[in-house]
Amino acid sequence: MTDNQLFFDFSIEADNVKKRDDSLVVDKQQNIIDKTLPLSNKEVIRASLGWLLNKKPHGIGVKVPTKITRFTTNIAAFWASSKKNYFKPSRTMVIECRATRDECLAEVVENKHLLPELHKLKEQRYQLQQYIIKTEPELKEKDFLFNEFQSWDFSSSKNCDYHKCCRMIDKVEKAVYNGSRFEKIRSAYVADQLYLAVPKGILEPFEVADGWGLIYVNSDKSVEVVKKAENWNCPEMNRLHLIQNIAGANTRDTLFANGIYQKNSESEVIFTKVPRRRKIPEVNKN
Repeated sequence: MTDNQLFFDFSIEADNVKKRDDSLVVDKQQNIIDKTLPLSNKEVIRASLGWLLNKKPHGIGVKVPTKITRFTTNIAAFWASSKKNYFKPSRTMVIECRATRDECLAEVVENKHLLPELHKLKEQRYQLQQYIIKTEPELKEKDFLFNEFQSWDFSSSKNCDYHKCCRMIDKVEKAVYNGSRFEKIRSAYVADQLYLAVPKGILEPFEVADGWGLIYVNSDKSVEVVKKAENWNCPEMNRLHLIQNIAGANTRDTLFANGIYQKNSESEVIFTKVPRRRKIPEVNKN
């Protein structure tokens, strides 16, 4: 064999091919992992907005202040019924969105050991409510606009065990949730229904503050209501307060959509480039 003779080492080439193949496998696995990553808070909000849109509200807002200005809720909505020549607010809703369990329980960490006891009490209350439905049918609220949110006036029940159980729940919940963000939003008393939206399975229904409903968001952004919210029957003035805040929150988005910016009420109005609307891809129904 001469010095300038070409020499081909096929074993090296085979190793290189194997490495490329291995990298492809890693890439494929990485893509699979990426698809199963936990939902972000933004994705939970988007899924909740999609679910809410199917309820046909008259108005929706994001980052809406409640009665207490420093507390803004992720999503707020309202419904109105026609009365003569104007609309009258008939229902308001607030949805808080969280992506992790820690975010949900961050404010109740000191007393979360009481959650199992709270779960037991709520199970007992549920059984008593089922008994009341059978024995006191007159408590069913007849004049209710939405059948899917049909409710009963359990507070007017003659069942002493039920009222005793409710007092115990109030006592334990006060120890667990007192001073938390969820309690302060509820105490603002501007929303008839309160929902917490989370990725599926990270929170159990009994762990949600009393009166709040629980929504599970799946990885495909489909939504499941696992606990219906109670109806608080807020005063009309409080509903109007939230509706005004929804309008105020939407002002920000309206200005942005039209390329208008103002740092504060005292600063100069600046006209920026109008954001381009993205073309919505057609959905293949086949």
